[in-house]
Amino acid sequence: MKTDRTTKILLLFVGAGLWAIAAAISRPAANAQAKDSAMAEVRARKFVLVDLNGKTRAFMDTSKDEISGLHLTDEKGNTRALLGTDSDGTPRYHMFDDKGRLRLIVFTYKNGSSGLTLLDDTGNIRTLLEAGKDGKSELLLVDDKGKTIFEAP
Repeated sequence: MKTDRTTKILLLFVGAGLWAIAAAISRPAANAQAKDSAMAEVRARKFVLVDLNGKTRAFMDTSKDEISGLHLTDEKGNTRALLGTDSDGTPRYHMFDDKGRLRLIVFTYKNGSSGLTLLDDTGNIRTLLEAGKDGKSELLLVDDKGKTIFEAP
């Protein structure tokens, strides 16, 4: 059976049309399957966020001493900020300088008090501001030798 050029073109269009219809019909089923396959929960010990160059810029983990947190890193991969909880559940926010030294702590204790601690480049507390659950506040300033230079009340 010899087919001419017009018949071949017609068969090509009919085949393409049937393929398009089949694809359109199967698409809702594929979308439904994708929705059904979404995981209800993801469990891991660590999640890592990388930049376009593949460098770690943030990660979330639980450390050996059970401190859980979200670490925000600089372009060198050093943690510059940490939002987390201690092993006893105390929420904390830590900020580090460009050499990785802890410089600021914001905390809230289980007893209801909260505060702010500023540290110098050697890791010594220089300023402590705390608000107790009883409504009393405390401010402490320390010099570079560790001597209290101001305290209120």
